[in-house]
Amino acid sequence: MAMCGDMGVGLVPYSPNGKGRLARPAGEQSTRSRTDHVVQSFDSPHHEPVINAVQQVTEARGVGMAQVALS
Repeated sequence: MAMCGDMGVGLVPYSPNGKGRLARPAGEQSTRSRTDHVVQSFDSPHHEPVINAVQQVTEARGVGMAQVALS
């Protein structure tokens, strides 16, 4: 990370898309979220307001949650 800072390269240390948190509604499970303990360790009720906000945008725009999360 120090090199990225020195070189002016941005990075995202948190990846909700990689764990699927912003790709599906809160409470909805995927095979990975049911079986991967690393994914489960990142689940938190504190994330629900953000997940719900992404879901509201997707419903208003008629696109998928992953599309909004990536944009």
